[in-house]
Amino acid sequence: MSDDNKQKEPVEEKKTLDELKNSKVESPEDLQKLLDSLAGSGSNNVKKIAIINRLFPNIFVNLLFYVVFILILTIACEGLFNVFEYDSLYKLIIFSLIFSVIDTLVRDLLYSKLPFVVITTFGLALLLVTFVSAIIPAYLIPGLDVRNFGIFLVYLVIVMLFKTIVTNYLSKIVRKRMFKKKK
Repeated sequence: MSDDNKQKEPVEEKKTLDELKNSKVESPEDLQKLLDSLAGSGSNNVKKIAIINRLFPNIFVNLLFYVVFILILTIACEGLFNVFEYDSLYKLIIFSLIFSVIDTLVRDLLYSKLPFVVITTFGLALLLVTFVSAIIPAYLIPGLDVRNFGIFLVYLVIVMLFKTIVTNYLSKIVRKRMFKKKK
C-alpha cells in the first residue's frame, strides 16, 4: 500500500508543475499566488523564475522594432526641440541604433537573468538603464553633441513615455492574437 502512495505522489506533483507552467501572471497578486504555490509545492525542480518582458517572442524582431521606433522618436524630437548638434543625419541614426540596441539588450538581460533587481528596485533600475544607454552613444559619437542637458532629459522622458504607451498597447494586441490562435 505504501508503494501505491509513492507512485501517486510523483504523478500529482507533475500535474501541479504542469499547471504552474501554464499559469498566467497578469498582476502582482497573480505573481504572489504563483510564488506561494511554488514554495508550498515542496518541489526541488524549480531552479529560477525569469520575467520575460518582450513585445515579440523573438529577440531580433523585438530589437528591430525598437530600433525603428526609437529612430522615429529621435528624429521627431530633433525636429521639435533641437536636442542634438550634428554634422550629418547618419550620426543621429547611429545614435538611435546604439541607444536602442543597448537599451533593449540590457533590459532583456535584466528581466531574464536578474529579475530580482527589477522587482526590488520597483523598476527604477530600468530608468537608469535607459539613461545610461542614451548617455553612452551621445558622448561617444564624434560630431554629435547634446545642445542642452535639460532638453536631453525631456527627450528621454518622451522616449520612455511613448515606448511604454506603445509597448503596452501593442502587447495587448499581440496577446489577443496569440490566445485566438491557441483556441
